[in-house]
Amino acid sequence: MVAVSSEPHVGVAPAVFLPFEHFGFDPESDRTDGIPTAPVVGTYPDGLDELEIFDDPPVEHDPLPLERVLRDAEDDPEVAFIVDTFKLRGTPEERFGAYFDTGTAQALSELMARFGIGCESSICDLGCGTGWLASALDRLGYGQLWAMDTNVGVTEYLRTVAGDRIEVVTDLDVWRGIRGIFDAVLSVATVHHWENIPRVALDTRRTMKPGAHWFAVMEWFADTPAEFLAAMTTHPTRTRYRRYEWAYPVSAYVDLVQSVGFTLVAVLPLYYRGNALMTVKPPTPPQIDQAALDALVDERMVGPNGTVEFFWSEVDARRRDPAGSRLFTRPQVMVFQRTAVSREERSLAAPGGGVRG
Repeated sequence: MVAVSSEPHVGVAPAVFLPFEHFGFDPESDRTDGIPTAPVVGTYPDGLDELEIFDDPPVEHDPLPLERVLRDAEDDPEVAFIVDTFKLRGTPEERFGAYFDTGTAQALSELMARFGIGCESSICDLGCGTGWLASALDRLGYGQLWAMDTNVGVTEYLRTVAGDRIEVVTDLDVWRGIRGIFDAVLSVATVHHWENIPRVALDTRRTMKPGAHWFAVMEWFADTPAEFLAAMTTHPTRTRYRRYEWAYPVSAYVDLVQSVGFTLVAVLPLYYRGNALMTVKPPTPPQIDQAALDALVDERMVGPNGTVEFFWSEVDARRRDPAGSRLFTRPQVMVFQRTAVSREERSLAAPGGGVRG
């Protein structure tokens, strides 16, 4: 297996193979010899042919007030689950306090510290929604905080609690005018709302300092047509409120973001630290050795290849056996670093996006 470097512009490193046996499963078991290429043809129409696709209306025309969601939660258990998970009940102070008490912001703070991000760093909560993460970071002592969301209505809760301690941006033109000021960007369940991931990722990159980190937390994944159809037809806010949301293969997120000047430098897998980095915290199943998984990730998190090699190895294994185990391909957090376009890469790029022979 060829190793994939997670260090920008460093040559291919020695291969690092997966010690999956240390934390309770073997992705090589029952594995086919090759990637399947003989699909079942099926019939027309099928579920994907009939799937409704929604485009978001302009926010100023249809802001989806939080009050409407709270009313719906009274008689819809799925909406109620989202409301409770994302701490949307009560006063702004009560909502932010309930989120802080989950410990998620504290876990993310510890993660950022592993990458040199501290309370003096300039940090943006991208797609902040009501702003509970930005508010929690403010409470933890971070002094240079920004929050960005184009939904003006939901950000009012953050303004109420944080005052002028957090710079809130709701105008897309203003956001696209910010240049090179952030040491870190955090986004929670945000990227799958973007209709053009590379465009928004490039806009985000321009706001970041060279070498800054982007922590993409708790995204929405689907690797197969069946998973995609199930995800798209059962998501309560997508179906009920006819909002644009899209479940992608995890490798698609990575490829699209890396294509515009980022490098994947770490992957924090499902069940690491008991899913402490996510707002939704499914329990660790008994077949996973929690202590061994935590130790493995902690040891390799910030080194060359490390967890990134685990990620790409699992991507490959699941292409050969889609029913295989998933830890790194259902990450809690993907950590990207803003990286330069090397002169070598520029010299290879031909006009129109081709490559010179």
